[in-house]
Amino acid sequence: MDWNRTEIISAAALFIATVSLAGSLFSIWWTTAKEKPIAWIEFRPTQTPGCWIADIHVRNRSSISVEATSVSVSIKKVPISRKQDFLLGDYASSFITTPDGGRVLPKDLSGVTKYLKFNIETKNKVVPPAMTEIFPVLLFRGELSDARRVQITLTLRTLAPKPALRRLTLSGAVPGQGIGLTIG
Repeated sequence: MDWNRTEIISAAALFIATVSLAGSLFSIWWTTAKEKPIAWIEFRPTQTPGCWIADIHVRNRSSISVEATSVSVSIKKVPISRKQDFLLGDYASSFITTPDGGRVLPKDLSGVTKYLKFNIETKNKVVPPAMTEIFPVLLFRGELSDARRVQITLTLRTLAPKPALRRLTLSGAVPGQGIGLTIG
C-alpha cells in the first residue's frame, strides 16, 4: 500500500490525538487518586485478653476537609452471637477517673459496651487538608472466634458545599498470643 501525503498527515494527527487523550485520562486518574484520603490501622495491646486498641490513622490528601463519622466491623453471621469475629468499643468513653483526678484506661475492659458500628463522637474528628489524625477504637475478639484478620470500615464525610460519603475499608492481622515453649 502506498501512502500519500494526506494519509500520512491524517495518520499522524490521529496518533497525536490518541496519545493526547490517553495523557488526559491518565492525568484525571492521577488527580483523583491523589485527592482521596488514605487510612491505615495499628494495634496496641491492652491488659484484657482478646482486646486491643486499634489506632486508625487518616491522612487527608484532598483540598477539602473530611470528617470521620463512623466505624464498623463486618457481620460474620446473623443472628449476632458469641461467634462474631470482632466487635468495637468506644475508646474515649472507656476511661475511668482515678482518685487523684487523672483519666486512665481500666485494666479490665470486659465490661465495656461492644458495637458492630458506632458513630465517632470525639471533638477532633475533622481532618484538615494535608493533615493526619488518629482515631483510636477498642477492638474485641468474639468469645468463640479464632479470627486473625480484622476488616474495619471507616466512613468519612467531605465538608464540601455538597457533602459526599467515602468509605475506606481497612484490614490487618491482629496480634496473636503466640506459642510459648519451655525446654528444660
